[in-house]
Amino acid sequence: MTFFHVSGDDTYVIMDNLRAFLEGKQVRSYPGWLYAGQRIYVHKNKTVYMGGGSGYTLSRESLSRVVSLSFPKCMASATNFAEDLFMGKCLKRINVEPFDDRDERGEYRYHGFDPQFVFKFRPGVTTGKVEGFWTEQMKGRPVKTGLDAASVQSVAFHQM
Repeated sequence: MTFFHVSGDDTYVIMDNLRAFLEGKQVRSYPGWLYAGQRIYVHKNKTVYMGGGSGYTLSRESLSRVVSLSFPKCMASATNFAEDLFMGKCLKRINVEPFDDRDERGEYRYHGFDPQFVFKFRPGVTTGKVEGFWTEQMKGRPVKTGLDAASVQSVAFHQM
């Protein structure tokens, strides 16, 4: 199987872990077209997409489907920079759903912040970076803290 990973130049991708994740049973047994990354849930409009900070990974089939079936009509008149949100919306239109990036312990593989922030974050205590972005309401999943905040199989960290 072939994959395509999209991320910015301020993202650190652990290639051995990405390869192991993509070759692992969780991905190989997935019945859909792969669209993996840090799952973001925007509560106000119930939009789910993979945040572009840590990047997202698409199977060749997902990329092929979005290019041939969704582009250029999907979000063609958009004028801002939220490429990750647009990609999520365009993939949703063709029934490509976000893949759960958590490992067998429920720990996350893709991270929207650097390791120091990820491991030190405490809801209601941590200040500085956009705390609201990191909350349960945005992610739609439990917020983990400390050493449980990241999988030992982590794939990517943003803002490096």
